[in-house]
Amino acid sequence: MHSVPPVKRGWPSVPIVAVVEAYVLRSLREMGLRKDKIRVVAEQVRNEFGNPYGLADRRIATDGIDVFVHYLDSDELARMGDQQMSIREVIADYLEYIVWEPSDEYPARLRLSGYPAGTEVVIDPQYSWGAPVIARSKV
Repeated sequence: MHSVPPVKRGWPSVPIVAVVEAYVLRSLREMGLRKDKIRVVAEQVRNEFGNPYGLADRRIATDGIDVFVHYLDSDELARMGDQQMSIREVIADYLEYIVWEPSDEYPARLRLSGYPAGTEVVIDPQYSWGAPVIARSKV
């Protein structure tokens, strides 16, 4: 996990990108992906795209079986390892929890799953110092 030195005692030491990495790792493990496969994918993303946060990259997605990468020179997703193309509609549901700013390569907000419909709970460093809040009221 990536961390940063807290600015003041008691302040957060885990940046939002590390929270997203942990969330993605946990989600991939809950889907049944093996640790060694996840480790290889994270390392490939780090090496290929120069992103030190391999699991918090907007170019990765999963269908619950494999991890796919969106190459920016095409609109297709290719499976890590053998570059087989995916059916985009199958993995679209897995792309909706992490919010990215158009001009930034790092995640801006994480929408947490498991809450009732109509109750959007998010982790956003702009509100409540990154603690989970209800998106509408920021409480």
